[in-house]
Amino acid sequence: EGRTGAVLYGSCATGLATDVSDLDVAVYFKGEAGAPPHLGAAPPDAKSPAPPSEAGARYADAVRDAHAPFRMKTMQQLERQAARNSRAQQAMGPGEVVDRIRELAQKFETAPWIRVEKVVEHGHVPVIKALAFVCRKTDTLVDDPRDSTPDTHDHNHVVAIPLDVSIFDHANHTGIASTAFVRMLIECLPSLRPIVLTLKRMIAKHGLDDQKTGGLASYGLVLMTAFLLFRKRGRLITGGCSEGNVVAGGGGRL
Repeated sequence: EGRTGAVLYGSCATGLATDVSDLDVAVYFKGEAGAPPHLGAAPPDAKSPAPPSEAGARYADAVRDAHAPFRMKTMQQLERQAARNSRAQQAMGPGEVVDRIRELAQKFETAPWIRVEKVVEHGHVPVIKALAFVCRKTDTLVDDPRDSTPDTHDHNHVVAIPLDVSIFDHANHTGIASTAFVRMLIECLPSLRPIVLTLKRMIAKHGLDDQKTGGLASYGLVLMTAFLLFRKRGRLITGGCSEGNVVAGGGGRL
């Protein structure tokens, strides 16, 4: 509806998605204090050629601007941000988030292009787990093949995309801030993305990627890999990725 908006976050927004990754979407309500900031442009596709140095510099500047709200700040800045967020938190309590998740799930139940698989109401962030159906030939949403007639569209070209849909609120939803932070890490560490993608596929192959069974979450994998890369180089980020904000332990620059 016109009063709502949606933000893509998580691995599909950082370029760290694999072929089995969910599409993480946060729904927010326009005009409310708790609306999320804009994440900016998505990272370039790994299959694309590297941009020229001038274009690359412009892209890096744009990414830094997009990440500005989530950079390491002074205590005074953090206190001011906490005060602003506390006002946003008052606008939507946990009960209201659950109510809105239920309302959204009911709307999805009447939409032919999406199938609600499960509604998780009591997690840290309530979420709707669903499947959205897309035709690969036309790149458009189509009806659930289970409910449509064979001649409605070619079922051989329909793919089911797993969705995790949540309601954004500053009190508990940290996914968008985490996404911006991961993008900044990828900008600072060019080798981070291919290493993490390789590790994610290896972990998934051995069934170690499910947190509910003691597996490792993607965000934790990113943080551990980034830590090791920074430690290997003896560097420390003190804020952002501009040259003046990166301190090198060995007298060099990141």
